[in-house]
Amino acid sequence: MHTILVTVLAITALILVVTVVVTVIIFRVMAGRSRDAVAAISQKTGEKPALRLSTLAARMAGKMDGVPFQCEYTPPIKQAPPMFAVTLPGKASWAATVRLKNGWDRFCEKISLARPIRSGDPGFDSRFFVDTADVRALSAALSSADTRMAVAACFDVGIKRLKINPDGVTLVRVLGREQKPEYSDLQNLLALAGPVAAAARRSPVGTAPEGLSERSLGFVLAVPLAIAIVGGTIGLAVGLNVYRPLFPSFFPMLDIGLPYAIAGFLGYAAFAWALTRPRTNRHVFLPVALFCGILAAGLGVSGPVYFINGFYDASPAREIAATVERNCTGGKGAKTVVFNVEGTESAALPRPRSCCRVGEPVRIVVKKGRMDITWVASWKTTKE
Repeated sequence: MHTILVTVLAITALILVVTVVVTVIIFRVMAGRSRDAVAAISQKTGEKPALRLSTLAARMAGKMDGVPFQCEYTPPIKQAPPMFAVTLPGKASWAATVRLKNGWDRFCEKISLARPIRSGDPGFDSRFFVDTADVRALSAALSSADTRMAVAACFDVGIKRLKINPDGVTLVRVLGREQKPEYSDLQNLLALAGPVAAAARRSPVGTAPEGLSERSLGFVLAVPLAIAIVGGTIGLAVGLNVYRPLFPSFFPMLDIGLPYAIAGFLGYAAFAWALTRPRTNRHVFLPVALFCGILAAGLGVSGPVYFINGFYDASPAREIAATVERNCTGGKGAKTVVFNVEGTESAALPRPRSCCRVGEPVRIVVKKGRMDITWVASWKTTKE
């Protein structure tokens, strides 16, 4: 027995060591590639790249001809292509992300789910979509032909999105799979960012944003979902193990929890609509939030059914007769036993170390349950 234990521990330790070594090697290779990709820019600017550990992106900050800049190269990950982002630090009167309009944007505009900004230029409005909560400020800013021209010029060179926030203007460009950013790319993107930053500074400061920022909105929408999912999972796990139903089935959980799940989902839907309504890109946030809300409401309400059924049960215990149907000795049902209760198989219940014989009579102590779901308090053989 001791030899087997030592062997298992040794194999486990070996697997852990190999995993760590392979992870470190992959990390160093990917990090090296990211740094190599911006080597030309680093050589020209004299700045050394730093590494963002979460994405293995290489970042640099410095000055080029007296103009401050920040740039970041994100390496390709699976199907995602590499990206090169250049930021011109500065101050802006509003925050927004401009991108090319897609089919989903146009469809949601037709059904009034999206809230597009009208600049007064039909050509600009049909080409671009502006994600923002500063609707009035952006409408005023984009009413200027100079601002619209500065924004459109950025996309004429193939950038993916343009971000304007109080910290500066960022242009994100998608690169080819094996393409590396050049020093000329940095120069060109900074030149394009300049007019946009100037326009953002010239624009009068509007009223306060009508809604939350994208990051804050995502966090606020995720908190209720996380609470429901974690609470439902814990409730389900405790209910199935501490207050184990005699005949487990998904249908009692659905039957009892469905009305509450529907009410919870409708409440969350109203909450999500109120938060996303002020934003122009509510058609992006709302469908995702509602889909996750359906899952969270179902698990958050149905999950604790067995727990509530047993924890709040004040009914008296009673004994019922049964026989051992089969012993489970391997897989997920290891060390459990299934009983035959009046011709119906029971749940798999924990069994003692001494095996029960098939056909052996037993006495099961059950309780009615708060929600009329009979659950097992204990069981014993007739010999005990």
